[in-house]
Amino acid sequence: MLLGLVLVSCQKDIDQPQISAPEKMSDLKVAEGFEWKTFSNVTLDLSAPSNGLVSVVSNEGKVFQKAYLMQGTTYTMKLTVPQHTRMVHLQFAGQDVVLNLDAEHLVWSFK
Repeated sequence: MLLGLVLVSCQKDIDQPQISAPEKMSDLKVAEGFEWKTFSNVTLDLSAPSNGLVSVVSNEGKVFQKAYLMQGTTYTMKLTVPQHTRMVHLQFAGQDVVLNLDAEHLVWSFK
């Protein structure tokens, strides 16, 4: 009798729905306007009152790019970041500025 109880309590649930993977890309259901890109491109125009090295850094401390800024000259940087990145840090001459990546073309002047 104990053996019968153990066998009955170990039955699989057969009512679980079967989810099948789509066979073709056209079978996928995605939101309208969804982009398959995993990276975003941003153009930064940077200027500074003195010469020096600028670093563009993630919140986690990953350096995306560095450039040498020259006084009186605007430097245009083409930056590629992971799609989920919403802000970066601009580090220059002891300054650490948080820049929201809310447009494809951004301008920043250090003081």
